Amino acid sequence: MYSDKRPFPDAERVVMALLGDLATVVVVTPREIIEPLIQVHRAGGSDNGVTDVARLETECIALSRHDAWRLAEAVRQRILNSGATVHGGALIDRTAVEIAPQQIPDENPDIRRVVATYRLSMRRPLSVGKE
Repeated sequence: MYSDKRPFPDAERVVMALLGDLATVVVVTPREIIEPLIQVHRAGGSDNGVTDVARLETECIALSRHDAWRLAEAVRQRILNSGATVHGGALIDRTAVEIAPQQIPDENPDIRRVVATYRLSMRRPLSVGKE
C-alpha cells in the first residue's frame, strides 16, 4: 500500500496553467462568451497511489469554425508536448489523445465548439528538502 498523504494536483488547474497563454481558460462557461475560450473539466480517470491518470475534456469555443479548429489544434499540440514537464504544481509524465478533436453543435448557432478528450498521467510534485 502506498502511504503518501499529499493530495494529487488538481488536474483542471494543471491544464489551465498549461493552456493559459493560448486563450482564456475556464472550468465553467461564462454567461457572456469571451472568445476565443477554452473550457476544461475532468471526466474521470484513475490512480495507482503514485500516478494520477486524469481524463480531461477541452472545449475550444470561437465565433468561426476556422478559429475554433485552430485553437483546438494548438491545445492538442500543447498537451501532447507537455510530457516530462512540470506545470501547475504537477509532474506530467505522459499525455495522450483519447478522443480526437471534433466539432459539436452549440445551442447558439453563432458559436463553434470543438471538443477533445486527453489523458494526462501526473505525479505529486517533489518536495524539496523533505524526506
